Amino acid sequence: MNKLNILVVGVGGQGVVTLARLLSEACYECGLNVLMSETRGLSQRGGSVKVFLRIGRVYAPTFNNADLLIGLELLETLRNISYVSDKTVIVVNNKLLSPGNMAYTTSRKKIIEILKLRAKKLEVINAEELALKLGNVKSENMVMLGYISSHSMFERIRHCIENVFYKSKYSKIRENVKAFEQGKKLKPILY
Repeated sequence: MNKLNILVVGVGGQGVVTLARLLSEACYECGLNVLMSETRGLSQRGGSVKVFLRIGRVYAPTFNNADLLIGLELLETLRNISYVSDKTVIVVNNKLLSPGNMAYTTSRKKIIEILKLRAKKLEVINAEELALKLGNVKSENMVMLGYISSHSMFERIRHCIENVFYKSKYSKIRENVKAFEQGKKLKPILY
């Protein structure tokens, strides 16, 4: 892994920063240089949350093009499409939240079509659905972390992601452990 630019996006309360921090700690544990920069917006009120993660020999915490965009929500992923190029892999939770009290007319299908056109590869994960089945919707970020840990892009640091997760306070919650383990086994909906 020479250099990797990762953008993690979602809304406040989804665990965007938690997921990014665990990935960052795993990279550090594996001896990789890592920089992280958060922009939280109105995260306490369900606002946009964006975290830049840079792995490798880098000198600034932000970037213009992501190698990997991890989206915990479809609309936030679409909002950050300016970071997507034909070299970007998008891994996104199949969750669509309507912003505030506004009626939102763009469909899930349309958002997915747009993302598919812009990215090298689009992988849609039913993280929310699995987290609900396991008993806690707040574990959807751990489903995503489990899925990411099994992704080919992270093959060299997979063991570090697992070590960091199991050392963290998040592994003390039974639903999180189940979510992480089941996330590793999830098959994406490929487009």
